[in-house]
Amino acid sequence: MLRTLILGLFLVSSAISAGAQQRSASITAIMPTFGHPGTTVTIRGAGFSGFESGAWGKELTSEPAPGAVEFNGVPGEIVFWQDNLITVKVPIGASTGPIRVINPGARVQLTGASFEVPFSEGSARASSTGETSRPPTPKGGNEPESNSSNSSDSEGSAEAFITRGNAYYQRRDYRSAINQYDRALAVSANSVDALEARGLSYSRLGMYDEAISTTNRILTIAPRNPRAYVSLCWYYSLSDQHQAAADAGRMAVKYAPENYAGYTNLCRAYNDLGRYQEAVTTCGRALEIKPGDGETYFYLGRAYKGLKQPARTAPLFEKAVAGLLQYLRENPDDADGHYLLANAYTETKQDEQAMRAYVKAIDLKPRFPQARYNLGVVFFIMGRTKEALDQQKQLNTMDPARAARLLQLINGR
Repeated sequence: MLRTLILGLFLVSSAISAGAQQRSASITAIMPTFGHPGTTVTIRGAGFSGFESGAWGKELTSEPAPGAVEFNGVPGEIVFWQDNLITVKVPIGASTGPIRVINPGARVQLTGASFEVPFSEGSARASSTGETSRPPTPKGGNEPESNSSNSSDSEGSAEAFITRGNAYYQRRDYRSAINQYDRALAVSANSVDALEARGLSYSRLGMYDEAISTTNRILTIAPRNPRAYVSLCWYYSLSDQHQAAADAGRMAVKYAPENYAGYTNLCRAYNDLGRYQEAVTTCGRALEIKPGDGETYFYLGRAYKGLKQPARTAPLFEKAVAGLLQYLRENPDDADGHYLLANAYTETKQDEQAMRAYVKAIDLKPRFPQARYNLGVVFFIMGRTKEALDQQKQLNTMDPARAARLLQLINGR
C-alpha cells in the first residue's frame, strides 16, 4: 500500500560532443562582476571545453558538468557550459575574490577577475549554533502593547521592537511580529536578530520565499552565520528546492561542525535528492553529536528505505516516534514537529495517530501544503475519500501541483 509519495527529478539525457582539437583557454569577460548568492553570472572566453563543438546544459542531461567555476574557492552551480560561454549561479557561502574556471579533462585552470559579493568580511560574526534542526524560536518578550505617555527613547530602539515582536511571536500572531521586526530593521537595517526572527515568522505562515529572502540577507551581513544556513536548509526543503537545501546544509556543517542541526537538515536534503548513502553518513554524524534525536532517526530510516534495507527501517521509525513525542512534550506548539511525528506514524502504519498529528500541524500552521497533502493521502488510505477531497480543495488554493497529484491518487483508487 502506498504510504508516502516521493518527488523525483526527471532529466533528459544528452552528452557533450567532442570536436577535433584542443584550443588555448582564456577568460575575456565576466558579467556581472558583483552579486548576491543566486545571481546568474555569464563568463565568456575560449577553450573552456578544450574543443569548439558541443554544449552541456543542466536541464538537458543527467551527466555532471564538464568542469567547475569557483567564487573565491566556493564552487557555483553550473547552468550551461560550452567552449566559449559558461553560465553559473553564485553559490551560498561565496565571498569577494577571484573567479576560477576548472576543467581537469581539458587541462583548463583559469583565474579571472575578482567577483564582488556585497558584504563586509570584517562584519562577519558567527552567532550561537542553536538547539534544534528547525530554525530557532525567538525568546519571549514583554507584553507587546506599550502606549505609556512617559515612554523613553529606548522603546523606539531596535531591541525594543524585537522584544515586542518576540512577544507577538509567542502568541502565534506572526503578522504582528513581522511588523515589529520590520520596525526594528527600519532603525537598524543590519540587525541579525530581527532578520532571523522575521524569517522564522514568515516560515510559520508558510511563506517560504519571504523566509528565504529574509534569511539570505543575514548572509550579506554575517556570511559565516551557521544558524542562517541551518534555517535556509529547512526553508529550502519545505519549498522543494532540494539542491539549494543541500548547499545550505553543507555550509551549516562547515561553519558549525559540532552542531547536529546542520547534519540533520543536510541528511534530509540528501534524502530528497535520492543520495541515500550520503544521507546515512550525515545522519550518523548527527546522532554521534546528539544521540536519540527523533527527527534524525526518521531521516535515517528514510535513507535506509531508499537503499531498500527494510530490516533497518522499522526500528529506526519506531525510535523516531519515541524521540519526536519527547520533543513535542517540551515544544507542543511546533507545527513542524507534529508534521514530522505524523510522517513517522505513517511509516509505522499508525494511520489514526498520523491523522491526528497532521491535523495538529495544520491547526498550528494552516498554510502547510506538505501536511495537507500527506493528510489527504492518509485519509485516502483509511478509506475516508470525502475528507481526502476536502484536503485536496484546500490544497488547490496554496499548491495546485500537489493538489493535482492528490486528486490523481484519489481518482485512481
